[in-house]
Order: sequence, then structure tokens, then C-alpha cells
Amino acid sequence: MPTKIQNLTTQTGVTLIEIMVSMVISLIILSGIVTVVMSTHNSFKTETEGSFIQENARYAFDMMARDVRLAGNLGCADILYTKISNVVENTYDGMHSTQFIEGYEASPNASDYPDAMSDAINSDAIIVRFADPETIVTTKSYDSSTKSFSFLSGKTHKFSEGDQLVVVDSTCRNAGYFENTSNTDSILAHTSGGSGNCGNTLYSDSMKNLNCDKTYPTGSVKSYSNGSEVMEYKVHAYYIAESSVLDGVPALKRRRLSKSGHFTEELAQGVESMEIQYGIDSDDDGNVDHFDNADTVADWTKVIAARLELVFRSQTEVFAEAQSVTIGAKTFPNDRYLRQLAAATIKIRNR
Repeated sequence: MPTKIQNLTTQTGVTLIEIMVSMVISLIILSGIVTVVMSTHNSFKTETEGSFIQENARYAFDMMARDVRLAGNLGCADILYTKISNVVENTYDGMHSTQFIEGYEASPNASDYPDAMSDAINSDAIIVRFADPETIVTTKSYDSSTKSFSFLSGKTHKFSEGDQLVVVDSTCRNAGYFENTSNTDSILAHTSGGSGNCGNTLYSDSMKNLNCDKTYPTGSVKSYSNGSEVMEYKVHAYYIAESSVLDGVPALKRRRLSKSGHFTEELAQGVESMEIQYGIDSDDDGNVDHFDNADTVADWTKVIAARLELVFRSQTEVFAEAQSVTIGAKTFPNDRYLRQLAAATIKIRNR
């Protein structure tokens, strides 16, 4: 019986319809992949920028909170009831003062800020002043004729010539601000020749607040007793100015008093706004009665707390579309940056 041979047709291609169907399916899958990748990228970017803002906020508030809490610190003395003598005649562009805290309301005019903050952008600013408890050294005696402090045998200090210092008597009733004129580590002095000191007596028991503009009553001059403490006098001014690292980016800056005058530290980039209100204790019961803006504070000695509100901006644009955002009473530009508000209320320990 003859064998029947069956012809088989071999497929050598696909039809146009099949190609188009395959392409549509591929595009759908690719579109899904792209969407997932873009979504993941945007989420990562948002989280990264959010972390950047949080780290900046945490660092900025840590620095400011410590300084505000220490405002007015004079060791064992109470700044409101201590007899204070200030022989430093240079204000260092508004930085040096015996006033423990001062605030400035936002202004577009540089003249509304102290000269030390002349680069401030239209935002609130604050200056805090205190004797740093971490720098305490204890003196043995004070010589009013040579205007110098000595130490127990073998004891020295780490201050440099030109440093701004505060001495608090062992009775905690008298304090003096002076510029160190000694270049040795065994003596501290406040002689006036060629220095920033006016040369007046550093201690007087008959008047509460003495400075270079007043004549000291020599009849009641006393000297600081054994056990008096000397600390570094620190003055820190916080304000917002253009970053010196990133062009066109606002930054939180801190101006610090130094023996050569003052210098600036850049604490955090992307800080666009700082609003500060001050807690007032009107009846001296230790509690905040109300909060005021800087331009309505009548008596800075009544300030016992500060409420800080800072707006932080991301480093790069985050959102797909521009948007305008209002935080508090301020509306920010119509752009694609991420912004967050950080706030804290800080109690002044020495009040």
C-alpha cells in the first residue's frame, strides 16, 4: 500500500495585526514600569528632602534652645537683683550689652537691625547673652590696684587675651563684665591701657548697674572675695541671611561675639522664615501671661520664654507642578519646593 505524504506548512513570520497587538501590550507594560519607577523616585526624593529638613530643624533648634535657656546666666547670681559693673566700652556693633535677651522684628531695612546683623533678610532676629557655665574657673583673690585676679597654687585658666569674661562674686551679689588683658594662664586682668576696657572699677556695692558712662563712687569700692567665679561671656545673634555656601538660598546664621569683634556661622541652609514671640511674665509669678512680638515688648527683663517658628525649604524642587503655600501669615513663592514648619517654645532657666 503506497505511503501517503502530508505536506506541512512552516510558519515564517507574523501578521501586522499580531505585531500591533504585541506593541500595545509592551507599551502598557513599559508604561506601568515607568510609572512605578517615577513614583518610587519621587517618593525617595520627597523622603530624602524631608529628612534633610528634619535634620536641619533638629540641629537649628538644638543650638538655639541651649542658648535661649542660658540667657542671662550669671552662675549663682540672679541677673535681675545682682549689682552689675560693665567696664567693656566697645559695643561690638550692638553685640555686647548686659541685657540678657533682645529681639528684632522683621524689616526690609538693614538699619532696623544692629550693625552686626546688617546682612539680615526680612525676618525676625534675636540676641541672647549669658555667662557660659561650662567655662567656670574659680579665683583666689582680686587686686583692685592692678585690676587682676589670681588663682590657687597650680591652678590656671584657658582664656586668651582679649576674651570677653564675666566674674561673679562668691557672695552671688556682685558681677562684673570685662575684657581680659592678661597674656598668661595664671592671671586674669582688666587694665584699660590699649584694651576694650574703660578702666573703671569692676566692683561697687552702692549702685546696681555701673558702666563706662557713670562715675564710680570710690568710697564704697570692694574687691572680689576668695572663691569668685569667672566665665566666658557669650553673645549669640540668630537671624536669616543669604547663604554663603549656596547662592540665592536663605540660611539661618549665628553671629558670635569674639575677642576680635564678631564672626558668623552658617547653621542651616534653606531656612526661609523665622518668627519669634516672647513670653511675658507681667506679675512676676514665674508664668507666661501673654506672648508679644519684639516691637511690642516694653520691658525685656519681663521675658521668660521664647516661641520660635522656622520655615524650612528643600534643597531641590520636589513637586511635579508649582504651588503656592501659606504658612502662618506668610505666603511663599509659587514654586515646586517642599516646605515645612518647625516650632518650639523655650523657657529661660534664669528667669
